[in-house]
Amino acid sequence: MKDPLKKSVSFCISCKDRLSYIQSTLPVNLEQNRKDKAMVEFVLADLGSKDGLTEWVVSNFSKEIDEGYLRLIYTEGMPKFHMALAKNTAHAYSTGEILTSLDADNFTGPRGGKFVYDCFKKHNFETILHQFSGSWRDGTCGRMSYNRKHFIGVGGYDEQLEPFGHDDLDILGRLKAKYSLKVSTGLDSIFRRLYFRKIKKLKSHPRYNRAIESPPTGGEDYRQDMTKRNRVLSDKNIAEGNYQANGGKIGITEGVKLWHRGEYIPCEPTTL
Repeated sequence: MKDPLKKSVSFCISCKDRLSYIQSTLPVNLEQNRKDKAMVEFVLADLGSKDGLTEWVVSNFSKEIDEGYLRLIYTEGMPKFHMALAKNTAHAYSTGEILTSLDADNFTGPRGGKFVYDCFKKHNFETILHQFSGSWRDGTCGRMSYNRKHFIGVGGYDEQLEPFGHDDLDILGRLKAKYSLKVSTGLDSIFRRLYFRKIKKLKSHPRYNRAIESPPTGGEDYRQDMTKRNRVLSDKNIAEGNYQANGGKIGITEGVKLWHRGEYIPCEPTTL
C-alpha cells in the first residue's frame, strides 16, 4: 500500500508487550494534539505483542486510524526486543517531515507536535531537538526529533548495537558529525534558558518531556554492560567517519502490515 498525505510531524512509537503504558499515554497524547491532527500523526508499531495491544488500540481508536491521525502497523519480525530495530521500524513507516522518537511511556505535552514543529522552524529545520530533562532515569533521554532527510542520511538507529543502551546518543553523535547540526532543547528564549536551565536545573521544557515514572525492572547491571560496549562501538564509528548505519536498510521491511479499514494489509516502508 502506498502512503497517504504526508504530515509535518510524526511521533514514532514502538511497543512490544507494554499495553499498560500505551493505555496510559496514547489517549492523552491523541487528545492533546487533536487540534493539530492535520499536521501531526502518531505511528504505533506493534512488534508482535501478546498482551492484546492491537485489539485494544483498534477497539478504542478506529476513528483516529481512519482519519490517518494514528497509523498502526504490525510485525512479528522481532522475536526478541532490540531497541534500535524497534525504533527504526516505527520510523520507517512514518510520513512526517520531522520524526520524533516517542517511547511508549512518554507524553508529548499539550500540542506537543506543534511545539516540535515550531522549534524546527526557528532553526530552518537544520537542528536536532533533544527533549531530555537531564535525569538519566526518568525516561526522557530518548526523546529526540530530527529532519527526515537527516535521519535517512545516517541510516537511522544503528542496529549493529546490542539490544539496549547508547542507541540514542549514538544517532545524536552521528547526526551532529555528518551534518554539523546543533542540538536544541526547546528553551530558545532568554527567559526559558534562565528560568529552566539556571533556576530549575532542567535541560528541556518540562511541559513537553514528561514520562511515566517506572521503578527499576531488574537486569540493570546487564544493561549497563551493553551500554558500555555500545558506547565503545559508537565512538569508534564516529571517529572513523562511519556515520551511516545499516547499509541503507532501516527497520523491518518485510512482512509488515498496516491496519486499514478493519484489517491488516501489507505495506511498504516510507524511508526507502
